[in-house]
Amino acid sequence: MPDNLFDIMLTSFQNGSDLCCIKKDPRDTEKYHSCCINIMKIEEDNRKIWVLDPQSQDCNVWTYEEFINEYHRLDMCHKNLDNLSGLQGRNIGSSPWVSQTFCLELENLCDEFTIELNDTDDDQEGCTFVVELVQKIKPDDEDKLNCIKPWDALVDLELKVGDEEFATKYPQETHCFTMQPGTSDIRVTTDTEEHGSIYMRISSKRKYEVKRKE
Repeated sequence: MPDNLFDIMLTSFQNGSDLCCIKKDPRDTEKYHSCCINIMKIEEDNRKIWVLDPQSQDCNVWTYEEFINEYHRLDMCHKNLDNLSGLQGRNIGSSPWVSQTFCLELENLCDEFTIELNDTDDDQEGCTFVVELVQKIKPDDEDKLNCIKPWDALVDLELKVGDEEFATKYPQETHCFTMQPGTSDIRVTTDTEEHGSIYMRISSKRKYEVKRKE
């Protein structure tokens, strides 16, 4: 856990990101509850965190120290990609993000693309882009809470961009890359034939082109 976690939470919250916290499932320490508990308010002066429980609809107020003892996982949904922790403090320009979304075709357990980068960031020689993988998992119709249980149906994916490889751990993951202008390969693989829709979203502030390999 980073020492400046509260500052990251506060900055993200002030910039309009959605934050939610999750308790571990007491029956299985490797899984988490399907209910995300929303953070409604963060007070900077006294380091208080207001948390709304969607099941009880109770609003609990915790000190930061109480909060990190109560919850075991924190998710941040950044509506603005500039809030990504991997990009904070970097000058990659003020241009708007341009995104492309692909529904992955994994019938052969692999989908491959090329990305051509044509420009560089303001403060460095490389070009920064973001790759996001999203697994769309539908709620169980019999679930009275109508909650999505992502870890019960999570598909193992491997993302390779250039020489960097990542194994997915969560239903939605975002990775930041900075590469030299030119063409690089992007590959997503799985060992599971049955899965729901899986999407890949690529975003950059610089000119780029993504093509699916034939």
